[in-house]
Amino acid sequence: MASCAARHRIGVIRLVAVLTTVWLGCFALGAQLVAPVPVAARSAAASVYEAAQQVVAILHDQQIFDEQAATDALRDVPDASLLTALRGKDVVPHLRRATGARRWRTRSSRRRSRRSSTRAPAASPVPASAPAAAPASR
Repeated sequence: MASCAARHRIGVIRLVAVLTTVWLGCFALGAQLVAPVPVAARSAAASVYEAAQQVVAILHDQQIFDEQAATDALRDVPDASLLTALRGKDVVPHLRRATGARRWRTRSSRRRSRRSSTRAPAASPVPASAPAAAPASR
């Protein structure tokens, strides 16, 4: 579709201009095909804007990735030579959503980390006979 749009650039520009004009007219007049559903709504414009912002961000991220991949020190190393220390071990790839960082953990390291983790002691309840805090004076 993109290659077709690139070949017919003038036609695509005209089509987008006409569709934008029609959409703005429908939005201004409040046109509806079905009674409660508008043809052009602010929510539709917002979702199109968000999608366009995501495309820009994805293209920027791809450009950064391409620049970093071009200078990758391990790009010429054969696949069979990578991660040789993990060969024969059970490995679980774990994707952390908060940072997007990928961590590789073996089954034994997971057991070890569970045993070594310490939990905070439970808070002791306040006894019912404890005196109430004095009200602040002005």
